[in-house]
Amino acid sequence: MKIYALYRGEVCLSIGTIYEIAKEMNIKEDTVKYYATQAYKRKLDKRKKGKFKNQRCLIKL
Repeated sequence: MKIYALYRGEVCLSIGTIYEIAKEMNIKEDTVKYYATQAYKRKLDKRKKGKFKNQRCLIKL
C-alpha cells in the first residue's frame, strides 16, 4: 500500500492512500493522481503570479 501526502504550498492537507485523500478532500481519485504528474508540474511552471503559493502537490512517502 502506497502512502501519499497532499500539500498546498507548505501546508499539509491530507495524508493517506489516493482513495483516502480523494474521499477526505471530496475530489476525484484521478484529480489526486494528476497532482503527481509531470504534465501538472509543467502547467504550474507556466504560471507567473503566485507560482508556488497555492499549488497542490502530491508526494509519495
